[in-house]
Amino acid sequence: MLTLYTGGEAVPLHIDDYCVKELASGLDELVFTLSIWDDEYLVIEEESSIIEQSDGKSANYLVKAIDGGSETATVKCQIDLDEWKSTFSLRYDSGSNKVVTIVNAVKPTGWTVVDNSGIDYRRTIRIDGVTPYDVLEKCRSTFNGITFRFDNVNKVITIVNMENGQNLGAFATRDLNLTKNEYKGKSTGFATRLYAYGKDGLSFAIINGGKAYVENHDYSDRVICAYWTDERYTVAANLLADAQAKIDEMARPQRSFDCDVVDLAKTNPEKYSELDFQLFTVIGLIDQTRSKTKIDHQIVQLWRYPYHPDRNKVLKVLGEDKFTPEIHDPVTLAPGQHAFLLCSDGLWERLHEDEIMLDLHKSQTPDQWLFNLRCRAELRKNTGVDNNTAVAVYVSV
Repeated sequence: MLTLYTGGEAVPLHIDDYCVKELASGLDELVFTLSIWDDEYLVIEEESSIIEQSDGKSANYLVKAIDGGSETATVKCQIDLDEWKSTFSLRYDSGSNKVVTIVNAVKPTGWTVVDNSGIDYRRTIRIDGVTPYDVLEKCRSTFNGITFRFDNVNKVITIVNMENGQNLGAFATRDLNLTKNEYKGKSTGFATRLYAYGKDGLSFAIINGGKAYVENHDYSDRVICAYWTDERYTVAANLLADAQAKIDEMARPQRSFDCDVVDLAKTNPEKYSELDFQLFTVIGLIDQTRSKTKIDHQIVQLWRYPYHPDRNKVLKVLGEDKFTPEIHDPVTLAPGQHAFLLCSDGLWERLHEDEIMLDLHKSQTPDQWLFNLRCRAELRKNTGVDNNTAVAVYVSV
């Protein structure tokens, strides 16, 4: 439910076709479209406040953009964090402190900090001309994996460590709930060895076996050097820890998937409750086009349609193409005739199971079975399919 607050009055918006975008940055968005002829359109203005309520939760958003067309207008809102931007400091210096201590020191009056990060190391943040929100952004870039979630109705900020994302057993596959899967990968800034220095040329070589660098060769054996310096570091151990975290990130390609996933846990909770997707949780993405097996990826963006959960999207998942093949125990075959088919999605995605069985019963040899399957699949071929590699085996026991 959406409620607009304008001129001191609450105006219910009769709109149920809206989307809440949960983002890893914490800057969640609310987006909806309405007719420009609706009376409600006339009272929506930039910086208007809109309360969204669904699933027992609520959040306050501010209208940030109104894109009106000839018939409809799209309204884009962002979570209201004005309280975190209402005070100003010419210079801020946190001293060496934990992230929870820093956030508690700058939080607006009335806010509560919940620390779910599990981080107990200390870092120093020095920044000029800042609001409390600017300090949060600096924390995000200073403490590895840190981000924030905001409950601006109850005034609670939660510190989240994305590296602690839990794998709850949920998965996405084309056979069940994955309707679109777009892969993106790049290796810009790729390096395997990082030379790091702190204040006044501080090096960690004396505590790192005489080496002024850290390495990561999990992805590549090549030596590719990079340089990093940060004057805030005065402790060699801190510099070493953060340099290792930085090279661990630089030493692997950046990979992500944009996915459309049917939210079965919302549309059929009794049957698919285990497939509930939440921000930062780790899911198994079964992508037949890339890996042919399950790879764990972390959700960093969710689009929720509270009144139309069948349109929910897992828009971005991040992960690495590192996986362990699933190896099952041997299976003892019963006496008789058996047939096995191993094929790519370019074949099976265009065939129904009963069609595969029908062609099997019509075929005397594995070659004939494959020929019949390919003839049937070719009738449904389009430019969007990949190869139809297949192996068939007949076994008599």
